[in-house]
Amino acid sequence: MKFVAHAVSFTLFLGLLVVNASDRFEGVKNLPNETITDHPRQVFRVKTTQFSWTEMLIMKWVLGMIWSECKEIWSDGPREYIMHLWNVLDFGMLSIFVASFTARLMAFLKASKAQQYVDMHVPDEDLSNASLPDEVAYFTYGKEYIYCQKCQ
Repeated sequence: MKFVAHAVSFTLFLGLLVVNASDRFEGVKNLPNETITDHPRQVFRVKTTQFSWTEMLIMKWVLGMIWSECKEIWSDGPREYIMHLWNVLDFGMLSIFVASFTARLMAFLKASKAQQYVDMHVPDEDLSNASLPDEVAYFTYGKEYIYCQKCQ
């Protein structure tokens, strides 16, 4: 019964991943150096959105699996836990999910902070003439500008 419950849980998790990725199957509409904005005061080139309901469910599943792995480490001991290679694989998979969620959250917070700065401190409708701090101006640059700066 435990195997069936785990298999159903993992199948639902894979289903959530497919549903979450389904809106991205069409691809990105804009070209690599093309900027698309919803309004003239939008700072960032590609919008960073809040977490969707499927992403929230995926996060809850990952947190549940992390809790399960912690309980297994507690009951078996760290040495016995590492001896089974599938546990190392589980740990790696969960670590990658946590890292991706953290990176996505940080990108959302940084972009929101930059947009908030522009909304509060820049009176012009056109951002091309505005004097922005470096941490805010970064979001207005295209890829070629960022790559060229790294090459120098």
